[in-house]
Amino acid sequence: MNVQTSNPPKQATLQVKVQKVPYTQLFRYATRFEKLIVVLSILLAVASGGSLPLLTLFWGDATNAFSPTKTSEDTLDEVVDNTIIFLILGGANFIASWIQLTGLKYVGQNLGERLRIMYFRAIVRQEMGWFDTMNPSELSARIESDCKNIIDGMEEKLMMFVFAVSSFLLAFVVAFWRGWQLTLILLAAVPLMFLSSLAFVKVIARISTVKMNAYAKAGAIAEQALTFIKTVVSLNGGKKEVKKYDEALEATKNTLIRFGLYQGLSFGFIYFSQYAANAIAFYFGSVFIDNETENHGLGRPYTAGDVTTVFFAVVFGVINLGLTGPGLKAFGIAQTTAHYVYGILERQSK
Repeated sequence: MNVQTSNPPKQATLQVKVQKVPYTQLFRYATRFEKLIVVLSILLAVASGGSLPLLTLFWGDATNAFSPTKTSEDTLDEVVDNTIIFLILGGANFIASWIQLTGLKYVGQNLGERLRIMYFRAIVRQEMGWFDTMNPSELSARIESDCKNIIDGMEEKLMMFVFAVSSFLLAFVVAFWRGWQLTLILLAAVPLMFLSSLAFVKVIARISTVKMNAYAKAGAIAEQALTFIKTVVSLNGGKKEVKKYDEALEATKNTLIRFGLYQGLSFGFIYFSQYAANAIAFYFGSVFIDNETENHGLGRPYTAGDVTTVFFAVVFGVINLGLTGPGLKAFGIAQTTAHYVYGILERQSK
């Protein structure tokens, strides 16, 4: 008798797709005036981001003013002119930054208050069966936390993201214009600078997670002991509970020490990559100046000002590229939370 055995069916892998709303839909419940403020703030953020690469241009011009071929009077005049430009750019950037942050804060706080009221009204109008699928004790906390997550994606995080992107793009435009050969050479150090910053951020995040878990575990032990404090005292278990509390924190001590070492190494790696970029820029820049290499973007040989402009434009561009990370994370959380909150706001009671 032949018995046919069949292999057990493999369990299908469930892939949960995170649902989000488009970023522009975060402002779905904003008024027209508030949307106008957001657009104005974004334009000012673009202008503020572009001011930093422009600063490197005048920085290079100020460096060229110290050329030995110029007289002291010409050097002084050029330095004074560039100093005035620095002050104008700084003042304009200060005003623009204040306006854009104030505008986004105004919109965020008004929209946050509006969402909290709408959220509460949407919850209380739902039928009783809807509350059976929810944890009622979490609803009051979620009204605050969910609205905060949405607002976090449209205030200073939006300003910093737009600032960083515009500064990054214009910085490389300036760098390639003032010396594309030197810019291409400096790009070899960009992955090293980016990876060093990424490693530092990862280590910091890991340290924060380990600390939070350790204190949460120790806090649970303390809360349990305080809840049943009469029983603990009657059984003379105070020292035992303190020992459990200490052991919960001691377990993460070696982990934090190890990650502290990683943090120091990653921080040192950041400075190493920056100094390596300095060495590359000024070595090849001096070679270009000494050999009178043609700067095709300007139609003349390289100068010390060109090297200075290219170097700082590339460095500022890479730094600002790293500043986009927190904004992207906040946008993702805001879009995911908005999908859940707006679904409740638009849900009709059955």
